[in-house]
Amino acid sequence: MSEPVARLAAFGGALREAGLPASPAQVIDLCTAAALVSPADLYWAGRATMAPDEELIPVYDRVFAEFFGRQAPVPPTPAPEPSSAEERGDEDARDGEDESQGVSVDAELASPLEVLHDKPFDALDEEEQARLRSARPLLPRRRSYRTRAAHRGDLDVARTLRRALRRGGEPVELVHRRQRTRPRRIVMLVDVSRSMHEHARRWLLAGHVAARAGRHVEVFAFGTRLTRLTHELRLPSGDIALERVAEQLHDRDAGTRIGECVRVFVDEYGRRGMARGALVVICSDGLETGDPELLALQMARLDRLAWKIVWLNPLAADPGFEPLTRGMQAVLPYIDHLSSGEDLLSFDLIGASA
Repeated sequence: MSEPVARLAAFGGALREAGLPASPAQVIDLCTAAALVSPADLYWAGRATMAPDEELIPVYDRVFAEFFGRQAPVPPTPAPEPSSAEERGDEDARDGEDESQGVSVDAELASPLEVLHDKPFDALDEEEQARLRSARPLLPRRRSYRTRAAHRGDLDVARTLRRALRRGGEPVELVHRRQRTRPRRIVMLVDVSRSMHEHARRWLLAGHVAARAGRHVEVFAFGTRLTRLTHELRLPSGDIALERVAEQLHDRDAGTRIGECVRVFVDEYGRRGMARGALVVICSDGLETGDPELLALQMARLDRLAWKIVWLNPLAADPGFEPLTRGMQAVLPYIDHLSSGEDLLSFDLIGASA
């Protein structure tokens, strides 16, 4: 087995683990299609063969980004037709030069937005920040108990028998079914205390990007008290959204009472269903000024409700970082993933962690 075929076979295995019915026949179709298209069209060849149904596309996009380290490319816009045969000849010549240089698959798959993933937020210029505001992050999905008719998948015995009865009892047509998927709820809790002054804006911007990506995203800010910001961060303009947020944050640049704020969230929102089965993302340096025992107790309550808890601590960007503060020691037993969140990959709302 050649290396490209082996890699595509491994990609099919990753899709199966994510819940897509990637059969061996589909993997063969993928290898055939990949041999017929350019490296830049690998994403589209895979989507056509491995995710033929629209509801499977978000899962396919997430696995594709994890496996190849690149986001799904933006659909290409049709280029205007050349005005003369001479211009067409020039374009053909340029295409030939690209092919002769042997551009790698990763380079072909890279889009302008993907280039931002390796850059810290503070290093972005105004144009790149505007591009980030218009991004649509990868949001995790969950399997539903409901199923739908499909060309491939598990045999739907009940529907097959019903159709057979219409044809004199002969099972002429086999009906298959697949589980539906639905977006998983995401809850962001952003620390806006004094110690997070340099980082809060970037995470509120991430909350704006996420909140506009779907109605299953909720964003809160906390310092000495909890403030719900979902409505403000769903405004189209990021600048206006952050201005409205600033008007709501009366405790910004104050102290940090993480345990009390987590308690308020669990009591007023989490137990009512907002945190049940959700991916909870907490953006904080963990410098708790309150009782760490209260923080540990409330994190345990939150852990029983949430699907996963991700903690983004900007101090973790330091190679010598160790979570030794009282706050971080209290939360460590209850979090599933800890990182700095400094690179823009985290702005995909922890698609890889989900």
